[in-house]
Amino acid sequence: MNLGRWMGVVIALVVASIVLAYLSLKRWTHLTGSTMGTTYQIHFEHNGYVGLSGLERDIEVLLQSINQELSTWNKDSWISEFNNSAVGVEVAVPDHVWKVLQCSLVIAEASGGAFNPASLGLTELWGFGAQKIEVRDLPSLATIQETVRQSDIGNLSLNEANQSLKKLSSGLQMDTSALTKGYAVDQIAAILERSDLQNFSIEIGGEVRVSGKDPNDRAWEVRLQVPVGYPHSAPVVVLDQQSIATSGGGQNYIQIEDALYTHIIDPRTGYPITRDQSLFSVSVISPACMISDALATACFVLGVEGSEVLMREFPNCEVRFILHERTPSHLVRNR
Repeated sequence: MNLGRWMGVVIALVVASIVLAYLSLKRWTHLTGSTMGTTYQIHFEHNGYVGLSGLERDIEVLLQSINQELSTWNKDSWISEFNNSAVGVEVAVPDHVWKVLQCSLVIAEASGGAFNPASLGLTELWGFGAQKIEVRDLPSLATIQETVRQSDIGNLSLNEANQSLKKLSSGLQMDTSALTKGYAVDQIAAILERSDLQNFSIEIGGEVRVSGKDPNDRAWEVRLQVPVGYPHSAPVVVLDQQSIATSGGGQNYIQIEDALYTHIIDPRTGYPITRDQSLFSVSVISPACMISDALATACFVLGVEGSEVLMREFPNCEVRFILHERTPSHLVRNR
């Protein structure tokens, strides 16, 4: 081999080694965007072998698919079309909806109806739905009771054999928004894990799932929101391959006369949880964000004592309560 050819081989090897070293170098990427009426943030560590454009495309396709199936704000979504279907008509259920519904029914049964994926009628009645109806007076007791009856989960008939649903009452309206964001977080985590990514954080509208370590090679931490005037620093939750979701009525509420009604409604009574209760928020930590999301809503409805009973059914989950500063026990309470 002459000198020129030998030098060419050496240069090629040096370039190849530099390229391989670059591709193997670990770095962090931050993806942000909008979905489900809120925002998302995804942080993950990767090397140069990961196709970022393909990964980002897969995430966008996933979120669009979930929205198309489960958004009650989209009149053309699957769930909107089902809500407009006639009584007794069997409707085929797409995969995302089916998975979310299965989890919803588990939480509904375990909570004694404090969680109900068929209570959109109540949400609309109190002005918190897509229609944005202004509610100035309390709905009549008869109207509330009839809406509760129509929204009973027993009016939803499932056919496991062919993955289909049908309504047994004309007023039944499905709404899985209490756990759809958590479900989307879990599905994004699955996409990242299929690419062998081990260190990441995913957040959609405050619902979070983490894996591995943060960019500082430490455990991931989430700071909980506290009420105005809270006498202590905001509690910090350390997560290890876990998810956390929080439910509270501090930001979305209506005022009727002298009472403030939150957007979280007790499906059993038909009345919203009022802001004058002692409970400010509930956070649930679990391996799956969809579970955390649903349980947090159920626990906010049930209150502290009822939640502690419910959580016995979920031994791998942890619940934390933050109480308003005006109550004697304002500190975070752990299960």
